[in-house]
Amino acid sequence: MKSPGTMTPTFKLNTLTPRLAGLVLATIGLMLVFSGVAQASTFVVTNTNSSGAGSLAQAILNANGNPGPDVISFNIPGSGVHTISPTNQLPPLTDPVTIDGYTQPGAIPNSLAVGSNAVLLIELNGALANSPYGLSLIGGNCTIRGLIINRFNNYGIYIDSKGNNVVAGNFIGSNASGTDGFPNPTTAAAFTSRHRTIQSVD
Repeated sequence: MKSPGTMTPTFKLNTLTPRLAGLVLATIGLMLVFSGVAQASTFVVTNTNSSGAGSLAQAILNANGNPGPDVISFNIPGSGVHTISPTNQLPPLTDPVTIDGYTQPGAIPNSLAVGSNAVLLIELNGALANSPYGLSLIGGNCTIRGLIINRFNNYGIYIDSKGNNVVAGNFIGSNASGTDGFPNPTTAAAFTSRHRTIQSVD
């Protein structure tokens, strides 16, 4: 038999007033709902590898597998432009995610009303990928910003999704400074969805 000092307090719903019992049940219900909601995560790209831990491809897979909006950020060691050269097609984006090249240390979004002082440091080079596009947006509610995307077979970005996508502040089909063309032969981006926002870097 437990001593009074170690007994665990308990209560029964049938001893509570109807109003208080209802509040208890509602609180328990909310706790169960929120416990089932996936938490938004940030997946960090730490290297320029085509696959594996720390790669952009793996970050996309991780974001796809985590329901709800996520962020893919960059923290690749070293200075200057970091070029990711996939050797095959990158996974499509099937869940809401923001891929933000401006999170790479040293990258700077444009702040000029005329011209551009943007510094972009993450490049997707499709010369080795034999892929029709660099990034494919399938799930909707995606944002792509601060990337240099060039040399894929057809499109830098292909959007075929539920909509509400934002593509802003990128160099698509050019070099890292935006001053010379390295085109994706068909076009910079192709769209089959509605409700999208497309902005240039300047």
